[in-house]
Amino acid sequence: MPEALSLLCRVSAHPESRCWALAWSPSGTLLASCGGDRTVRIWGRDGSGTEPSWKCVCTLSGYHGRSIYDVAWCHLTGAVATACGDDAVRVFEEVAPVAPGCPVTFSLAAHVPRAHAQDANGVAWHPREPGLLASCGDDGDIAFWHYQRPEGL
Repeated sequence: MPEALSLLCRVSAHPESRCWALAWSPSGTLLASCGGDRTVRIWGRDGSGTEPSWKCVCTLSGYHGRSIYDVAWCHLTGAVATACGDDAVRVFEEVAPVAPGCPVTFSLAAHVPRAHAQDANGVAWHPREPGLLASCGDDGDIAFWHYQRPEGL
């Protein structure tokens, strides 16, 4: 049987821990990864070589208390949600660059510390309803959230 998948490249995304989940940006130009190192990393194509490769263009650190088990990128609004082992759900928004060529940055836009009674394990944005976010956790619950982007972001 011919190979249906061929490896393009491999990136050491979270070298000191596990990489738990991935999510593409709405445009498909960026990829978010999350892991046991309590970071979300944003990856962009590195156009400097002849072979396809990816490089980390932004790291979100210092926001999560434990492993981040899931990341979801809203294809309607561009918001990024995370589910964390500290029981919390967080939402990040990309900060508009000051000038062309400036690095990609994100800011914390929402944080629910006790979104679940135990680890939050998954997040998913509704594909057609902006701001509708679902999360699930070790408590056995699915929680539904309405997110509205704060003014000034």
